[in-house]
Amino acid sequence: CSNPSLNATQAGRDSCASNPVGLFMFLAPAFARDDSQEVDSLFTEFALPITDDFDMQLALRYEDYGTVDSVDPKVVMRWSPTDDLTFRFTGQTTFRAPHPDEISNVRYTQLAFTRQTGAFKAVDITGNTNLDPEEATTFNIGAITDFGTDNWTATVDYYNFDFDNPIITEAYAQIAAAYAAGKGASPTAAQTAAFNAVKGQVRGGPNYLTDGSFAANEIARIETLYVNGPQTETDGLDIYIRWEDDYANGVLSAGMEAAYVIDYSVAAYSKGGAQIAGAYECAGYFNINNTCRSMPDLKSKAFVNYVTDQHNFYGAINYISSYEDRRSNVEIAPHTTVDATYTYSWDDFSMSFSAYNLTDEQPPFTLWEMSYDPNTHSPLGRYFKVGFTYNME
Repeated sequence: CSNPSLNATQAGRDSCASNPVGLFMFLAPAFARDDSQEVDSLFTEFALPITDDFDMQLALRYEDYGTVDSVDPKVVMRWSPTDDLTFRFTGQTTFRAPHPDEISNVRYTQLAFTRQTGAFKAVDITGNTNLDPEEATTFNIGAITDFGTDNWTATVDYYNFDFDNPIITEAYAQIAAAYAAGKGASPTAAQTAAFNAVKGQVRGGPNYLTDGSFAANEIARIETLYVNGPQTETDGLDIYIRWEDDYANGVLSAGMEAAYVIDYSVAAYSKGGAQIAGAYECAGYFNINNTCRSMPDLKSKAFVNYVTDQHNFYGAINYISSYEDRRSNVEIAPHTTVDATYTYSWDDFSMSFSAYNLTDEQPPFTLWEMSYDPNTHSPLGRYFKVGFTYNME
């Protein structure tokens, strides 16, 4: 913006005051900001031992962000009907007001592949001063058991989160898709309404305007906002099983842990009364074209550990299930890796030697610019690590 002749205010274009990174920057600079936010809160908690095998905790939290405030309760219950079995429950509401980055009007830019253009385009992310707080109702219920033995421990927990007004950034791919549908040969009334709702966020054409006069393949950059997104509901299971026993002057243990996403549903997203994107399921999908992260249904690990006074041997098999790329109905293959660590300890010292991905498995191929999913898999292959620790007492 130091060159007014290149960044002059014209019809359909920004001024330097509202966009200090410049109009035509592809790799935009960052600008320092001095923002602050003051939060006052009060918290109280009561422990209620109802009986010898049943107890409760009640909590209440008040938060004041200056412009909005909230009162959120929490209840925790624990019941042990036998010495070998315990049930637990937690239920609460939560509240999150937008932080300064989410309401700042200074944009920052990232680069993203835009399917309609077949090329990388700049995506500007801008704060929104009209954000409402995000609220959620959550609960989880679980059980703990040792199966009546001294060797086994197992836990299973079911969780359920229901988010209202979640604070998210708009998906640039959904904005571009709505623009392209509205520029089609015979758009429906709904597609036209969505096009009119998003065209002011899409720049392109020879005049670099936001009036929707150019074709989708002429998109030059897309603006996305922090918004209160559609209602989101998710639930799943967390499982942990462990066996342990004395063995040859040491302790041998083995077990597994797993996280399974049952459902992650996002409602339809509307803007200005027009539906921009329909409802969709995130669990089991790559989610490159929506607001969710990559989300395989299952992530699990099986492990074995043997420890003596000086030696510790640990090994693990890690598994990530397959998931689908909706853009092409291609399945991203499951991924299994093996890790191992040996630790030798003496006095206040310990030395560890680790090998990760022992079999040198490559991440599953993905139709994306890096040919793998960096949000889920590692591209490193087999690698080694040496660690040294000294404990000062």
